[in-house]
Amino acid sequence: MRCHLGAAAVALLLFPAAVRAGCAGDAAGSRLAAIPAPTRVAFLRQRLEAARGPAETWTATWGFVDGALAIGQLAALPFASTRDGRIVLAAGAASAALGDAQMILLPITPPPAPPAGGDVCAELALLEAALERGARNQAVGTGLAAHASNLFLNAALGVLAALAGSQWRTGALTAGVGFALGEVQILTQPTGLVGELARYRAGDLSPAEPGAASARVRVLPRGGAVVSLVVSF
Repeated sequence: MRCHLGAAAVALLLFPAAVRAGCAGDAAGSRLAAIPAPTRVAFLRQRLEAARGPAETWTATWGFVDGALAIGQLAALPFASTRDGRIVLAAGAASAALGDAQMILLPITPPPAPPAGGDVCAELALLEAALERGARNQAVGTGLAAHASNLFLNAALGVLAALAGSQWRTGALTAGVGFALGEVQILTQPTGLVGELARYRAGDLSPAEPGAASARVRVLPRGGAVVSLVVSF
């Protein structure tokens, strides 16, 4: 479930980059800066590792589905008996390929954690960057822009298919099937890192309780506030 996504994504986009307690760049007086760097490193390692499994499963599943659809439809092109059939297959392959391209350009799986030990500040910086990147990509991949892009791209493919074919229903079929698959892909994408980043930046490093819901208010430095709703299952 992604009940935490909406406001937490706003916090992700509006709140400045997290700083590192005990390291250069710490913001004096902030709740996060008061937490020792080793404690933050341990939290980040644990939360990134917890998010890895769902992200890898989603990526592998949809990578296989989109890849199989693209290859299968291209392979079926020579055997299509009508021009409209070939157009639908070609457009479907293009739509599936775009799904795979998104996963390559916006990876939601955290990169491997750096080796433990050594410079704790450098280690913390790498872990923070991994959390920020994963949360940003997860927010982008499930936000309004993702739904709008899915609608626009599949509508465009549908119009091109209709213009190239002999019937408008060819374009409608192309757009409808592509849009439906795209929405399923978007709605099943994990978004756990969005909430984790909001918690981390708020200085809340307590273990997440399954089934717990909490609302947090973050006062911004220049006035205003961001409310983050986090629901864990």
